[in-house]
Amino acid sequence: MRVTIKDVARQARVSPATVSLVLNNAPGVSSRTREHVMRVMNEVNYKPDALARSFSSRRSEAIALIMPPTLDSLNDPYFMNLLRAVLEAVRDYGYKMLLEIADERFVEQRLWDDLFARKCIDGLVIATPQLDQDYLVKLASLEQPVLLLNGARPDLPQLDYVGYDDHRCGFDAAYYLIGLGHRRIAHLTGPENHGSAQARLAGYRQALERARIPFRPEDVLPGDYRHDSGEEAMKTLLERPIAERPTALFCANDTMAIAAMQIAQAKGVSVPDDFSLVGVDDTGAAAKAAPPLTTFRQDTYALAKRAATLFLKKLEERTREQIFDSLPMTLVERATCAPWEGRRGEN
Repeated sequence: MRVTIKDVARQARVSPATVSLVLNNAPGVSSRTREHVMRVMNEVNYKPDALARSFSSRRSEAIALIMPPTLDSLNDPYFMNLLRAVLEAVRDYGYKMLLEIADERFVEQRLWDDLFARKCIDGLVIATPQLDQDYLVKLASLEQPVLLLNGARPDLPQLDYVGYDDHRCGFDAAYYLIGLGHRRIAHLTGPENHGSAQARLAGYRQALERARIPFRPEDVLPGDYRHDSGEEAMKTLLERPIAERPTALFCANDTMAIAAMQIAQAKGVSVPDDFSLVGVDDTGAAAKAAPPLTTFRQDTYALAKRAATLFLKKLEERTREQIFDSLPMTLVERATCAPWEGRRGEN
């Protein structure tokens, strides 16, 4: 037999009106009473009528997660962990999740307008990190609930944001290598249109400046977070005369770092005795590499779960309080870095 609002009210010893207020997250109920009623709902396994709640609260109790349009993202453990975490947070709140991709159709037809207009969703979680996405400017102008997940847009401060501090990561990675005695440190970047890549490069440059080490433009190599760019970068470095080579490389992600290490080893260059390497992400492959990769850990699952939970809480409470959470990454020291004692004679 289906449990009703009256059953919940009788069990909680409150009026049906109070239960309705709690269900619709309306004001006028103390936090103690609200918690008590919600506990009783769980105890009696009360399942609210989603359609009735939607009409009464004019809310859909759903959010949309917007993923990158590339096929790589749908096979990437980073994005799969992100998707799973958002979905679990949504389930915890009793919401539903729609999945969209930021492809040409989504942008040109402004599909988000239709999602909001038909009350299919209460908010958007954007997991596309590119800086050149003009549709985000349009979204920001609508003043609809939008959260950027690990893809900061400094030009759109009105959008909620939760992500990692990429500038600090770049600084800490370079300074870690400097602390090991390296004075010629190269950096393999991510794509130019990714905020994370720009921030990590800026942090790297600041670390060199702090240590009074000259910045050499030729030691910054373009990458795209993919395996091939890691291989090409290391081949480029190894083509230089030994005295002109950097002694360490900070790669903007683990995929490129592992690829670079494989090329170095194939060319007879020892990691870390001849060359030190640092990555970013701490993917499963980093721990399994030979030798295991020193890297900066991004717990994508934990980050996405935190971000979605904060966003859903804001939607439930109907507040306008800005969400801005920038978290530090964790250095995971393994076996691809070693102290440098100037064995080549350069300073």
